[in-house]
Amino acid sequence: MRERSASFGAAAALAACLLLPAAVSAAEPARPGCGQSTMSGTFYQPLARHLDWDPHRWAEIDNALQELGMSEIFVQWSAADGIAFFPTAARAQLARSPLEPLFDIATRHGIGVWVGLELDQAFLPVLRKPAVEVQAHLAIRERQLAAILPDLAAYLRRQEAMAGWYISAELDDGAWIDSAVAGIVRTHLKRLSFMLKSALDRPVAISTFANGTASPERLAAFWRDIGQGADIDLLLFQDGVGAGKLTPAQSALYAERLAMAMQAEGRQFGVIVEQFGEPAPGAASKEPVFSVAPAARVRQQLDAIAGFAQIRRVAFTLFDYILPEQGERPLLGALLEDRLACPPDP
Repeated sequence: MRERSASFGAAAALAACLLLPAAVSAAEPARPGCGQSTMSGTFYQPLARHLDWDPHRWAEIDNALQELGMSEIFVQWSAADGIAFFPTAARAQLARSPLEPLFDIATRHGIGVWVGLELDQAFLPVLRKPAVEVQAHLAIRERQLAAILPDLAAYLRRQEAMAGWYISAELDDGAWIDSAVAGIVRTHLKRLSFMLKSALDRPVAISTFANGTASPERLAAFWRDIGQGADIDLLLFQDGVGAGKLTPAQSALYAERLAMAMQAEGRQFGVIVEQFGEPAPGAASKEPVFSVAPAARVRQQLDAIAGFAQIRRVAFTLFDYILPEQGERPLLGALLEDRLACPPDP
């Protein structure tokens, strides 16, 4: 979930006249102001500096998860920059892991934790390269995963809250989906999902996003094709609103088509609600620090998908934007106010 570039295609605008099918629509129009009270979980990006979080910080996170009714946490990666957040001789180790207090909270409250793999920041750029280079890169990644997977699976087998795997490689709608690279990626995901379920039999999730390069129908068709080979149980769609690539209405068109495609295949679907805004003043261009999105915009994002039944709505992220370490927390206050004002879902 990083900055992305491209323009929204005209094909998506033409799809605006399409009606939501019964499998995706709610039985009645969304109640004003209540679409924003239904987030089922949040992403978490573990960092070494999180070892500095004191018990008060973790208690705040615990309380916010409960107050917002979140029942899932997606850990975006379990290793990054050569450091693993679990015991293994294959990577460098920290004295402690920020996953430990997270799993403690999850176990106490029955929260399911989906755990990501090793972060690969070169993944998206590689997809733009010739097919032979893509194949070579993904083969290396598979060997690297094989080296750490036994230790990661052994660690997660001891965690009562372990709910599923999350494939950290996030796929966009670039022109590569209509090239030979698409077949290579499908084979890679087939192998990856087999490796994960063989190591520890849990559901497998992955996420995608759109820059508007492909139409909603084309992106949905691509993921139907992926599902013919890869054993993916849950597809999450990053709504792209925080990244400034889609409006809430445009994003909902993609979510609609993807939800239909996944539900037709008997798979689960969810939308990742980006809760960040513009890069903060003075932020470095290489690794910009984003501001918290205005509550009004987040409400628009949630209301745009409020009529979708049987999908997840996942925050990105409670840890960074709903409950930032410093400063005020206007988004937390707004979401709590909305949740209290709305009756529980039937």
